[in-house]
Amino acid sequence: MKKILIVAKETFFRQIKSWGFIFMVLGPFIIVGINIIIGLATAKSANQKNDTDNRIAVVCKDNLLKTNLKTNPDVKLYDNQATAGKLFEKGKIKGYLYLTIKKNQQLDATVYLQPTDSSNIHKRSSVIISGLQNNINFATAKLSNEQKKKIMTVPEVHVKQAEKSKEIKNDTGIKIICFYAVCFILYFILLIYNGVTTQEIATEKGTKIMEVVFSSMPGGDYFIGKIMGLIGEVLLHIGIYLVGGYSIWRLLPYFKEGKTLVHQFDPFVGAILGNIGVYSLIYVVAALIICLILAALCGALASKPENAGKTAQFMTILIILCFILATQFNNNVHSNLLFVLSYVPFISSFMMPIRIIYEVASTWEILISISITVGFLIGILILIRRIYPRLILQTDDSVFKALKKAMMK
Repeated sequence: MKKILIVAKETFFRQIKSWGFIFMVLGPFIIVGINIIIGLATAKSANQKNDTDNRIAVVCKDNLLKTNLKTNPDVKLYDNQATAGKLFEKGKIKGYLYLTIKKNQQLDATVYLQPTDSSNIHKRSSVIISGLQNNINFATAKLSNEQKKKIMTVPEVHVKQAEKSKEIKNDTGIKIICFYAVCFILYFILLIYNGVTTQEIATEKGTKIMEVVFSSMPGGDYFIGKIMGLIGEVLLHIGIYLVGGYSIWRLLPYFKEGKTLVHQFDPFVGAILGNIGVYSLIYVVAALIICLILAALCGALASKPENAGKTAQFMTILIILCFILATQFNNNVHSNLLFVLSYVPFISSFMMPIRIIYEVASTWEILISISITVGFLIGILILIRRIYPRLILQTDDSVFKALKKAMMK
C-alpha cells in the first residue's frame, strides 16, 4: 500500500506542477475576472453618465416656477435659453424645457428633443409641466384649506407581490439551464482528462523505467497508484473551480454594482444548485473515474507516445456520442430509450441526471442505476489492473492484437 501511495503522490504532483494544468485551471478565472472588471467599470461609467445626463434641463425666468423646480432632483435649471441651446446642439444634454407663464396664468412650455429621445425627456417633462400647472391653478383659484385637502386626496394602493424564489426551482427555464450545465461540464472535463490520461500512460509505455518499476512492485499496484494520482488531480481541479466560483460570488456584494447582480441572480443560482443535486454529482464523479480507467487502457494500448491520440479516439467518440444523445432528450424526458440508457454504465452519467433534473426518476431507479455504474467501475478496475502490466511491456502496433495477447495470458 505504501508503494501505491508513493506512485499516486508522484503522479499527482507531477501533473499539477505542469504548465498545462496551471493554465487549464487559471484560464477560466482570468477570463471571468477580466469580464467582471470590464462589466463593473462599464456599469460604473454608465451610472455616472446617467447621474449627469438624465436630469431635465429647464429654462425659465419666472421666480415662482424656479422656486417650485429647485426642490425637484430631476431638474437642472438654466438662466437663459442660449446656454441650454448650445449644450443641446453639442449633444451634452438630451433635451431641455423652456417655460413661460401667460397673462391668463396658463403655462406655456416648449420641449426641445434630440432625434432619439433615449432618456424619455418628453414623458418626464409632461409630468413636470402638469405639476407646475396644478400649483399655478391652486395659487390662483383661492381655495380654502379644506378644499385643497379634498382635491389633493390620492388613492391608497396596496401592492402584494408573490415570492418567486419559492417556486423558481420548478421553473422550466431553470431545469434547462441545469441540464446543459451538467452536460457541458461533464463533456469538457471528460474530453480534457481523456487526452491527459492517455498521453500520460502512453509516454511511460515501453521504457526501461517500467521494467525496473515492475521488478520492485506489482504492475497492478502501479496502475492503481497512477489512477489514484489522476483522480486526485481531477478532484483538485474541480475543487478549485467550486471554491473559486463560490469565493467570487461572495466577494461580488462588496462592490456596488456586484451587490445588485448578486441580489438579482442569487435565487436563480440557488435554484440551479438545488436542481442539480447530490445524485447528479455522484454520476459526474463516477463518469470521471470510469473515463480515467478506460483512458489508461487506451494509453497502454498505444505502441508509442505518438499514437496516443489514435488510441484515445475510442473514448473521445464515446464521450461525443453520449453528449449528442443527451442533448436530443432535453425535450423528450419520458422517452423509453432514455429510460434504458439511464441504466447503461458510463452512458447513464449523461442520461440519468436529465431524469433527475426533470424529476421523472424515482429514488429506487436512481439507486439501481448508481449500483450498476459502481459495479461496472469496480469490474473494469479489476480487469484492467490485471492486464495493465502486460500491455505496458508490449510494443505491438496492432491495438487488437495487443489487447488479445494481454487477455489470453
